[in-house]
Amino acid sequence: MAETLGSLIDKLTIKNIRLNNLRKKGKKSRKKMNIVQSQRRRLIEEMDQFLAQAFKGKVRLKDEKVKL
Repeated sequence: MAETLGSLIDKLTIKNIRLNNLRKKGKKSRKKMNIVQSQRRRLIEEMDQFLAQAFKGKVRLKDEKVKL
């Protein structure tokens, strides 16, 4: 499981950008699009699991910030 929800969101954002760029290239990138879509689905599943654990109180959604 990922370290934070934010890191999962960052990864999903990158996958979305990649998918968008591949869609612009058209049919020649179909195989790559399928790979990225599969990766996106796994990330979303991981986010769902992370949130389920957070709602149960087993994972922290936010850590305290310490400024020096």
